[in-house]
Amino acid sequence: AVCFYLAKIDKKVKAAFFVSGFAEPLEDDEEPYKSLIAPFMIKPPNWNKVRENCSNFIFFAGSNDPYVSRKIAKRFASLCGAKKFIIVPEGGHLNEEFGYTKFPLLLETIEKELF
Repeated sequence: AVCFYLAKIDKKVKAAFFVSGFAEPLEDDEEPYKSLIAPFMIKPPNWNKVRENCSNFIFFAGSNDPYVSRKIAKRFASLCGAKKFIIVPEGGHLNEEFGYTKFPLLLETIEKELF
């Protein structure tokens, strides 16, 4: 959704941060997730416009994410022209299921990049 927003606006943003992000169907999509992400998979955003409006993309991926493979996450990062792709050891999907109710590394990275 963030990339669709970046493709629509006429304003540059300082940075965009993605956690366990993807821009293509996942290998083992099951309901209800398949239906939830389907609208974003019909037509990709204008990647040139996305990169024009933000030149600082930072991606976080768990080393053992069972939902978003590293290959899929890296392809998304590549489409955005990511400057950083950070692998979080044993991070899983970087959500509550994997113990991430707080994500200090993300906060530190945001503070470093924006302030």
